[in-house]
Amino acid sequence: DACEAFDSVCTILSFDYDGDGKVDVLEHVHVPPADLLINELCQWDRLQTEEGYKVCEAACKPGNCCSDDIDTCTVTNPDACKEYAACQILHVQHIMTIPPADPQLEDLCAPEVFDDHVEYNKCKEAC
Repeated sequence: DACEAFDSVCTILSFDYDGDGKVDVLEHVHVPPADLLINELCQWDRLQTEEGYKVCEAACKPGNCCSDDIDTCTVTNPDACKEYAACQILHVQHIMTIPPADPQLEDLCAPEVFDDHVEYNKCKEAC
């Protein structure tokens, strides 16, 4: 499976919710309340246009961590994450081709590189 090469290494990026380039295992995650119109903005028929998709995606962005495989976000913000349930529609599988992982992905994303913001960004880009 093409995704496995990425999942096994890139999951470490899930812990950098504040985007500072530092991976803190006990990082606190705050999810702001969802847009009151999020259920309307993320209806299937609205996602059929590029503009509609982008509007839904923007409304969902503050709660992106709620759909991560790592439970840090949902455990610390259960009520806020429930408000972003409509965003699951963005994760419906589409047929796509996933390029092969960079052969140096494990080196690019080794935990020790996260002390350097530039190296962190290289890992993020590769993932």
